[in-house]
Amino acid sequence: MMRRVLTPVLSAALAGCAGAKLELGLRKDGLVVEAEGAVESVLPLYLSSRTISGSAEVLRRSILAQPSAYIKKTQAQGPRPLALVDLGRLRRQLDALGLTKPGGLQGMPRVLISLVERGPGAGADVGRASDCLRRALSARGYEAFDYSDQLNKKPRKTGSQEEALAAGLAQKADVVVSGAAEAQERQDLAAGGYRSFRARISARALAPATGTELFTLEAEADAMDLQPAGAAVKALENAGGLAAERLAGRLVERFQERTELGISLMRPPDWRTLLRFLDALRGIPGVAAVSTAGLTSKEARLRVFVEKLSTEDLAAAVRTLGVYPVELTVVEPDGRYIEMEWGRE
Repeated sequence: MMRRVLTPVLSAALAGCAGAKLELGLRKDGLVVEAEGAVESVLPLYLSSRTISGSAEVLRRSILAQPSAYIKKTQAQGPRPLALVDLGRLRRQLDALGLTKPGGLQGMPRVLISLVERGPGAGADVGRASDCLRRALSARGYEAFDYSDQLNKKPRKTGSQEEALAAGLAQKADVVVSGAAEAQERQDLAAGGYRSFRARISARALAPATGTELFTLEAEADAMDLQPAGAAVKALENAGGLAAERLAGRLVERFQERTELGISLMRPPDWRTLLRFLDALRGIPGVAAVSTAGLTSKEARLRVFVEKLSTEDLAAAVRTLGVYPVELTVVEPDGRYIEMEWGRE
């Protein structure tokens, strides 16, 4: 940990500064803290202790050598000199130095799904299997597009691999899943008036720019229902869910899945308590870094960089931090966003 010192520059500023009285805590224009080591004391709002220690020389040269550049106002009256830290300027400088964002942040791959569905249960406006596959991927934090959805601006016409690759390029996808899904009745499994269907998905994951095959994707699933159409639909949906699990597993192997999620913490606690909460978030397995993007008395906006961790996984992990009185109010997997409210301790 770097030693806190009251630099000559800051000492001179304290001696000559006058104006409205400062009080410890958050203000609209910054955060008031004790003047000695003021800038260093708020660094944990943006960086973990490990990052601060590992970047000590960079921080010293770029920020801590001139702390007055990040001090809006100082107050020498009273037993403890106070300083108003410009949080916005400090955050922007840390961002410019590349310290708030961990290395290797590539994001989860964008996926375009193009499955041609045939036979019983096939959807008219959107594929049953492909829609379930897309939804399951979205729940894991992926940005996925279903090319079978007729609400697309350019709906699929032929379902060919060439068409899917062209659509993948247009959507700036990293992976195109092209193939077919079909459900067939299983007479050998029918019983008690129920009809049984087995759905099969057979597809290839392709790189849209070159058409190179990354890997194959196969999934089969059964379902039963009193009505044949219902059994076929359920089987296709079950196959889509299973395909999503397998596809996600292969994408984890192929891509470095480190991405950014957003948290809005409403009615945040005092900043010292907030620092402890940030450290708890940083300790969650799969969380690579946590940085404050904005801080007011009404809301703390956080940037959470995760690796192989979905929005829902992070929300579930936050729920285990029982010592902190936070209540999750919104979890949006597609938007990679969580909203929570700080309650009474």
